[in-house]
Amino acid sequence: MSKDPAFLFYPNDYLGGTMGFSFEQQGAYLTLLIYQFNNEYFSEEKAIEIISDNLWKKIRSKFISEDGKFYNKRLKNEIEKRKNYSESRRKNVESRYKSKRKSNLHMKNICSTYGKVEHMENENENEIVNINNIEIPSEFIEFYNLYPGTKSKKKDWENFKKKFKTEIKSIIPLLKPNLEKEITYKAKLKELGQFCPEWKILTTWINNRCWEQEFPDVNQEKKFVELKPYDF
Repeated sequence: MSKDPAFLFYPNDYLGGTMGFSFEQQGAYLTLLIYQFNNEYFSEEKAIEIISDNLWKKIRSKFISEDGKFYNKRLKNEIEKRKNYSESRRKNVESRYKSKRKSNLHMKNICSTYGKVEHMENENENEIVNINNIEIPSEFIEFYNLYPGTKSKKKDWENFKKKFKTEIKSIIPLLKPNLEKEITYKAKLKELGQFCPEWKILTTWINNRCWEQEFPDVNQEKKFVELKPYDF
């Protein structure tokens, strides 16, 4: 399997996580992120060689070290998530191909008419059809109506059920409660004059599993509070 040529990048999260960085520091930070993407990790000596000792000292806190190997945890997680997703898609395609091939061979042996073949559909495909035909649950509609960002009901629902078709029943009850927490959290940030990220497009919110994010306590002393676990 060839190396993935890209990784997901979230502009709002990146800007929120680099507030206070100069343009030079942001450029150095991005350079090391790209180096990590291509090499998995880097040594402190390599970081100094690439961006200079002075810049490294200013952005070093964005990386963690294991046995002298430095890496950005968020980027490592994003790379791993994309790798796992690609692998799951590959296995799914292989599974469907093998199942379809097996089904076709079986039907050739026992079927001579279209009417008979029609009753021999693949079990997994039937499950997908049943899921795709369910109506939009009221809990999702309540969550959708509450969401403050850009959204499109039909598009967002189609995306949600396609991406999480095997988890729909367990996820839907979590959407509205966590969204209400985020609304309260962001309102508090604005009240205190702290940086508050813009609302993501709902499709992005769903794809990032934002119902799982945690919100730290907000107080007067902090200039900026980062959202977890979506800090770059």
